[in-house]
Amino acid sequence: MKNIILSFHSSLQLKALKINDYLNKNMLNIAEMTEGYPENLSIRCKFVKVADAFLVLTSPSYQKSVPCMELINYAKDVKKPIYALNIFDNYTPFGGLGAISAGSSLGLINIKEENVFYGLDKIILDLNKNEPSFLEMVQNESTKKIIQNPFEFSNELYPVINLNYLENNSNILVSFNSIKCQEILKIIQDELALRNISYVTEDSSTYESSVKTVRVVLVLMTEEYEKSYNSKAIVEAARSFNKPIIPICTTTTWKPEDWLGLIIAGKLFYSIFNKEQAYTSKNYSTPINELMKAILVANEPLLSQSEKEKVTIESLQLQIEQCKIKLGKWPPSKHKPREIIQKKPIYVKLSEPCSTKQYTFIHYEVMESSFVPPKQLYDKHGIPIKQNFDCMISYQWNFQELVRAVYCNLYMANISIWFDISGGMIGNLNDAMATAIQSSKVVIIFLSDSYQKSVNCKLEFCYAVALGKAFIFVLVDQNIKVVDWIEPYFNASPKFDLKDTNEMGILHNGVPRIFCLQHAIRELGNAQPDFDDYELTEEISDLKALLNDALDEIAEIKKLERFQKCTRCNKSYDDTCLTGCKKHSAYYVGGTIIEGRWVCCNQQSKEAFGCCDVDHISVNRKWILDNDYGVYYYDTDYLK
Repeated sequence: MKNIILSFHSSLQLKALKINDYLNKNMLNIAEMTEGYPENLSIRCKFVKVADAFLVLTSPSYQKSVPCMELINYAKDVKKPIYALNIFDNYTPFGGLGAISAGSSLGLINIKEENVFYGLDKIILDLNKNEPSFLEMVQNESTKKIIQNPFEFSNELYPVINLNYLENNSNILVSFNSIKCQEILKIIQDELALRNISYVTEDSSTYESSVKTVRVVLVLMTEEYEKSYNSKAIVEAARSFNKPIIPICTTTTWKPEDWLGLIIAGKLFYSIFNKEQAYTSKNYSTPINELMKAILVANEPLLSQSEKEKVTIESLQLQIEQCKIKLGKWPPSKHKPREIIQKKPIYVKLSEPCSTKQYTFIHYEVMESSFVPPKQLYDKHGIPIKQNFDCMISYQWNFQELVRAVYCNLYMANISIWFDISGGMIGNLNDAMATAIQSSKVVIIFLSDSYQKSVNCKLEFCYAVALGKAFIFVLVDQNIKVVDWIEPYFNASPKFDLKDTNEMGILHNGVPRIFCLQHAIRELGNAQPDFDDYELTEEISDLKALLNDALDEIAEIKKLERFQKCTRCNKSYDDTCLTGCKKHSAYYVGGTIIEGRWVCCNQQSKEAFGCCDVDHISVNRKWILDNDYGVYYYDTDYLK
């Protein structure tokens, strides 16, 4: 008999009951896990570890719940087969949940609630392959008897610790439980003091803690910390108070085996072993510098998903109230059906850059400057704006040096890029990666044999496929045999050979290969639709539809065109969607001695789409020749 975790948010309890009954009838042993059951961290950890598979019922509530997301991240970390079932018509999981679901054993199974048993039959068929169950693999060696129910654990084994909460005005709590951590503790204290970040250090062996009043909790992970009931109580309190937890690995000889593994599941943790290692450069930074970045970001957090939804709903409701006044009646008389946009890439025949004049390639190195935590941006209506990228880089770490060299040259051409070691990877790894894919027009795959064998690379790729992202493949290995799950997209996508940094300067039609890659990213990216509603709830979608109906009717009554045409990019826009355009940040040069191009981004065409984010405009533009410098620019875009 296989042992299965059925994980769901408690708001789906009745639906889960029917699923549980059906699975039981098919000879599967089920343990239900929600955001609050079982409550004890150690038992939650053990349930996942002894299960043969993990079945998640995806939902908006599950996605917003930290305890729920801990479970699926941990199931992925301990390599459990994951099955994802979605029974909601107007919801598709996004972020970390979306990525893990897309890369799960059967992919995300979208099915109507009344047909849910058909979806379960697919899962049962996959489960009943010939692999032995966990029970068959963990026989008691002394008696050779199989443990009958691995989901039976007693809460009595885990005493309840009542903490005494202290008032403290510090921002950071550093929690530890071992004399072995003193050198590491001193390093962190010195770095926090250097940055004027207030902190308090606490030995978790006591019953008193400032966890309730601080902003961020740093956990110095040791074997002693994981064995301490007090430490577990402090971390459980941090979770209940929604405090960001930053795990710090303090030794190379031990890794979490119990509840700490659940807490750090999916998180980027930071290794600080001693002073020499902490300050030794790795990936163009140092371990202590990367830790300080994470602390700075957590200390000034961006809005959570729930907070973004709340702010967005309030803004839309305010705009709707203003429309009610203008219309004098409500609701609008006409309703436009919600458009269903297919998530699939648009591939275009790329033009080939060419040059008959001098086109010198200079390789750039981008050095890291001082780190400033990102701020939450808002549009003119107060709706949160997320950062968008021209492309996201997906690669396997064996090729990091080459990938970084490519990144530097794309960056210098004003291509906005998500790259993990350039500050993109903070907090939860799965969430960060998924958000990067959602926010990018194009995904660049640095394809290698090791990429095709990597679980995390496959997860990234499958999620990009699920979102209909366009791909560009950069071949970094010799004689790659493309695997089945990549091959259809490989055949349809642009490809570049780039096995060494020296190949970036090889000329094609007189143009360096790296410039051809830059050109492909822009041209393919500009062809993609502006689809950006992955994170919208059904309530927000309904409010947006209602607002659009009202704005259409107001424009009709006033006999005005609601949308204007942007004179820079030719896209239609109105007051609700001013963002989304780009301009050139510098001037156009050449055409006689050297090949004509924009200085800011290397694009050859004078009409080329810009490279810096700006709002749309409706004024006519003029092409200006600056005789003093012999350069060209548009009067609306470039200021000397």
